[in-house]
Amino acid sequence: MIGRARVTRLTVVGLSLIALLAVAVTTRDTSARQEPTKGSIAKKKTRGKKKATPAKPAASAAPAEASKPAPAAATADDSSLKFTRDIAPVLVANCMACHNAEKHRGDFDMSSFDKLIKGSKAGKVLIPGKPDESPLVLHIKGEEPPKMPPGNNNNLAAATIAKIEEWVKAGAILDSGADPMAMLSKIAATPESLRVAALSKLTPAERDQKSIKAGIDRWKKANIQTKPETTPGDHFLLLSNLSESRSKQVLKDMEKEYNLLKMMLSRPGKPALEFPEKIGLYVFRDRIGYVEFVRTIENREIDDGVQADANLGVESPYVAAVDPLAGRDDFVAERTEKRSRKKSELGGGPERTLSALLTEQLAFAATNQAGKPPRWLSLGLGAFLGSKLEPRSPYYRRLRVVTVEQQQLGWISKVNDALGGQTEDDKVRAIGFSLIEWLASAFPSQYPRFVRGMLEGQEKLDDGIGVVFNSSREQFLNAWEQWVVGHYGQAR
Repeated sequence: MIGRARVTRLTVVGLSLIALLAVAVTTRDTSARQEPTKGSIAKKKTRGKKKATPAKPAASAAPAEASKPAPAAATADDSSLKFTRDIAPVLVANCMACHNAEKHRGDFDMSSFDKLIKGSKAGKVLIPGKPDESPLVLHIKGEEPPKMPPGNNNNLAAATIAKIEEWVKAGAILDSGADPMAMLSKIAATPESLRVAALSKLTPAERDQKSIKAGIDRWKKANIQTKPETTPGDHFLLLSNLSESRSKQVLKDMEKEYNLLKMMLSRPGKPALEFPEKIGLYVFRDRIGYVEFVRTIENREIDDGVQADANLGVESPYVAAVDPLAGRDDFVAERTEKRSRKKSELGGGPERTLSALLTEQLAFAATNQAGKPPRWLSLGLGAFLGSKLEPRSPYYRRLRVVTVEQQQLGWISKVNDALGGQTEDDKVRAIGFSLIEWLASAFPSQYPRFVRGMLEGQEKLDDGIGVVFNSSREQFLNAWEQWVVGHYGQAR
C-alpha cells in the first residue's frame, strides 16, 4: 500500500512536468540571457515603491493590485537564482498547459507560486531545502518514475535541472515583492525582459557596438553591395551612405520628433518609445535596396509606391526608407517655404524629404505600439508630424483634396466611415490628418490629451470629445467641417 501510494503521488507530480523539455531548448537557458483646461467647441461656435532594477524583473512584473506579500523573500544579489527569472519561465512554458486552474491534471494546479508550494492532493512536490526529497526534482532527473518530461528525447538540459535543484536547496523562495497568488505567467521573466536586463548592464558604448553589429548584419542580409556608414545619435543609429552633413541633419530632425512623440504618447505608467537599444534608421539610395531589405527582414512584399516602413516591436527596432535624393547632397537643409514651393512648381526637386518619410513611419509605429489607437489616429498623426518638416509638399495638398472631396459627398457620413475604419486607407489617412491639423491649430493645449485618450481605442471617441472639448460629437464634427471648408477650400 505504501509503495502504491508513493507511485501514485509521484505519477501525479510527474504529470505536471509533461512539457518541460521545450523551455530548456527554446529558451537556451534563459538565465543567460499638463492637465490642460477644457476647451468648449460649442462655446467657441457661439462666440464665433522602491524602484525596480533589472536584476529583479519580477518586482516590476507583479500586478499593481497585488496586496499579499511573498511568504519568503529572495534578498541575495543578482548572481543568485531568482524564481521569476530562472524557474518560473520553465514552469510556465511547459507545465501550465496541463496544470492550470481549468485543467489541473492529476488534481495539481500550479498556476501560481502559492499553489505550486501547496502541491497536489497526493502531497507536496517541493520540499524546501531538500532537493533530493522533492518529487519534482526526482522526476526531472529520472530518479523516480515516470521521468519528466516523458519521452526518451525529452530530457531537460543538465544546467536547467541544476538550477532547479539549487533553487530548491536554497529554500524554494519567491522573489521579494512578487505576489505568491499571482499567475506565474504574469510574474515570470520573459526572454525579452531578460534581454533588456542584460543590455542594461552594458555601457552605452557597448550597447552602441551591439546595435551597430545588428544593423550591419541586417544590411548584409538585404544583399546591398555598399557598406553603410553608421552614425549614432541619442536615440537613433543611422545606417546609410549619406554625406556627413545630411546624416547630421537627419539625426537632428529625428531626435526632435522623438522627443515630441514621447511627450505626446506617454501616459502614467506607460512610457512611449522605451527601448533598451537605439532605433535603427536604414536609408537606401534606391527602392530596390529598400524592397529587398523588407523582403529579407520582414519576409513580406510591399505595395507599389511605398517608400518607407517601420517595426518597433522587434529586437533592434527600426525605421527604413528610400532616400528621395538617392544619396545626393542636392537641396540639403533648404527649409524655407519659398524655395521648397519653387522646387515643387518647377519639378526640380523631390516631393518628399527623407526626414519627413522617417518621421511619418516612426509616428505611425510608435502610436500603434503605445496602445490600441484607431487607424485614423496613427495614420493621421504620422502625416501631420511629417507635414511640419515639409509644409509645401504636394503630398499634403493631396490629403487635403481628399478631405474636401469627402466633405462634398456628405461630411457626417463620410467622416464617420473614416473614423470607424470603414473605408480605404488613403481616405482614413486624409481624414485623420485633417482632424489632427485642425485640433493642433485650434486647440494646441488640448489636442495632445485627446490623442492620449484615443490610445485606449475608438470606443473612447465620444468620451474624449466630451471630456477634453466639452462638446457632443455632432458639435465636434460640425466645427471640424467648418474649419475644413474655411482652410481647405482652395485645395483643389
